Amino acid sequence: MNKKIKRLFIANRGEIVRRIAYSAKKLGIETSCIISKKAPLFLRPLISNFILVKEENLKLYLDSDRLINIAIQNNCDAIHPGFGFLSENADFCQKVQDAGLTWIGPSSSAIKLMADKSSARSLAHKLNISCTKGVNDFIYENKKNLESLINHFNENDFPLLIKASWGGGGKGMRLVNEPRQLEEMIIRASSEAENAFGKKNLIIEQYISQARHVEVQVLADKNGEIQILGDRDCSIQRRHQKIIEEAPAPNLSPSLREELHLAAKKLAKSVQYESCGTVEFMVPTNTRDDKYYFLEMNTRLQVEHTVTEEVFSIDLVAWQLKIAQGETLNKTTRNKQVKGHSIQARIYAEDVEKNFLPFPDAIHGFLPFQMHGIRWEIGIDCKDEISNEFDPMLAKVVSTSETRKEAIEQLNFALKNTFLASTASNKEFIQNILENPSFIECPQSTNFIQEKIQEILESINAKKELSKEKIDFILPTLKSYIQRNKRTTHVSISEISKSAFSFKPTNTSVNSENFENKNLTIEAIYSNVDLISKLVIFSILDTKNNKHCATASYASLKDGREIYFIDYNGSLFRKEKKKKQIKWTTVTKNDSEDKEISSPVPGKIVKVLIEKNKKIKKNQACFILESMKMEFDIKSNAGGTVKDIIVKEGEVVTAGKILAQLQ
Repeated sequence: MNKKIKRLFIANRGEIVRRIAYSAKKLGIETSCIISKKAPLFLRPLISNFILVKEENLKLYLDSDRLINIAIQNNCDAIHPGFGFLSENADFCQKVQDAGLTWIGPSSSAIKLMADKSSARSLAHKLNISCTKGVNDFIYENKKNLESLINHFNENDFPLLIKASWGGGGKGMRLVNEPRQLEEMIIRASSEAENAFGKKNLIIEQYISQARHVEVQVLADKNGEIQILGDRDCSIQRRHQKIIEEAPAPNLSPSLREELHLAAKKLAKSVQYESCGTVEFMVPTNTRDDKYYFLEMNTRLQVEHTVTEEVFSIDLVAWQLKIAQGETLNKTTRNKQVKGHSIQARIYAEDVEKNFLPFPDAIHGFLPFQMHGIRWEIGIDCKDEISNEFDPMLAKVVSTSETRKEAIEQLNFALKNTFLASTASNKEFIQNILENPSFIECPQSTNFIQEKIQEILESINAKKELSKEKIDFILPTLKSYIQRNKRTTHVSISEISKSAFSFKPTNTSVNSENFENKNLTIEAIYSNVDLISKLVIFSILDTKNNKHCATASYASLKDGREIYFIDYNGSLFRKEKKKKQIKWTTVTKNDSEDKEISSPVPGKIVKVLIEKNKKIKKNQACFILESMKMEFDIKSNAGGTVKDIIVKEGEVVTAGKILAQLQ
């Protein structure tokens, strides 16, 4: 029997820290986590001990020795790695145990075999579980070993998918459509994998262009009992990263569902797996046969574990902690059955119109909508700053109802009524996916966004056009209110937190003050004021029918700028007041002049792809930028001759920094 855990160090950040701390608190376990500034509001009720560090960055979360030392120095006796970072690093797992601490997760031997996707594929082959043709554990060294790789495939094997052997989340992943792209994509994937996970090993495999991403949830104890808790469909992806997940996976034949569950159980049993894990498969959509291919096993808690928890009424994090303390699975978990349908959307700070480029920026208001059947997992405060060091996920929202159709409608309603004052996010994009007839009708392939993106963007812009007239009417009234109420009544932050940041939020009322004209009533529902800045959030009612019609925020910043956000019927508009007024925008985006190439976000220049005095074409990739653990091409807005290159490889740049000039 393992020793009881007294204090848990959560070696992660953001919403997963809050999620783990919630379950730990239920079990009477104290929790600690790292912060580098004032403790976030969304974590304060749950974390027993905040550990202040000088700087919170990627390097810290990949430094196993330092993380273990931090845990020991703060009297922690266990470590939960969360997801990402070192969560699937067998060496970290072993070091934690060697230090006398309890590791929350599978054994280091299981991680070595399964978290390393190369060895997992080899094991699946031995167990007669179908895999696509591929090369495992490839490390790029030079052109010579690249030639040996090319000889393994013929032209009919393309397209190929390159992915990191370690880690996930779409990082270190590239699609190769033809042989001439292979070397460049391998170099890019290798670099990104090493930056995100500390290892540059790759898998190169055949890519199935029309397939669903279906995964099976495994839960196992130390005595060898393995239980399968259903399946999930995670096919709605961009940049090979999931953004919508649902459970159970719809429209699977009973025989295929059973085969997937048996394959997952067989893999878990073969490595004596314990704790939570997920086995992922690709299921072709262009065949009537029950074909499937093993993809990988994630030896950790998945971002999308929430939808399984909802349909099985189980706390997977609590079971991770119980299993780590030696508790065994029982009849209660063994006899659980699926009830209803659950769907999750991930909210990211990213520019959808620029190929989902991460967009770290300030949050000038965040109020998640509460209702029965909606669950929020939140990683930001109402007023916050998004770092360019980490993954840009802000929050997850989960909708659970009796049917898939009801769960989709409920999720869309919650998102439309959620206020997120961010210069760029995917919230409206998600809303329009949820309204897309193809998505509503049946599950889609992993190519859904690629095939439908233009249609979805047109839908977003059409809705904005319909809302502009209302916005132009609301803004003057809002400005008048602000001028008359320069000293806004403070709303209790504790009252807001009870609603917005609880595990399963419930409605709560807040103090407000009213301002009426002939058609609108404005209520201040949140304020945050200090010596140098001010943020106020407003609920705006249509006086004619006494219904809520919009949510708005006003931010007065230390640099003298004033920023207004108004969300009308799910469409967000932004207005910034400087010396000169600018027009309403669709929430980004100051494109560089055609003769300048600038960085859209903060980051590091990984590679310069152009040369001075050489001609380039419009939309040509000119720089590779690393931001939020991903690498992106920065392209030219126009063709021309390169007059000057202002930055060097390895240089850290700010958003808007001019990188090169054309003539």
